[in-house]
Amino acid sequence: MAVPKKKKSSSRSGMRRGSNGTFKADFTNVIVDSESGEFKLPHHVINDTYKNGKLQINLRKRAKQQQSAKEESEKAEENETLKTQSE
Repeated sequence: MAVPKKKKSSSRSGMRRGSNGTFKADFTNVIVDSESGEFKLPHHVINDTYKNGKLQINLRKRAKQQQSAKEESEKAEENETLKTQSE
């Protein structure tokens, strides 16, 4: 009887299962957001959205946007000061 020389990786097994249509991903916990129509997990806020008629703000996402904007403005200021110093 033939025996495999090495263990098949989970990636290769998944590729084999997925190629012929027998392995179907079943996402029973994914729902459609009624306001935006996006797919999301229950009790998770993806973007700024409405809940019970009130706007819910995703504070983590907002903080990241503000931080990146702040860093960009600081870099722009540094570039301007370097240009004025070199002239």
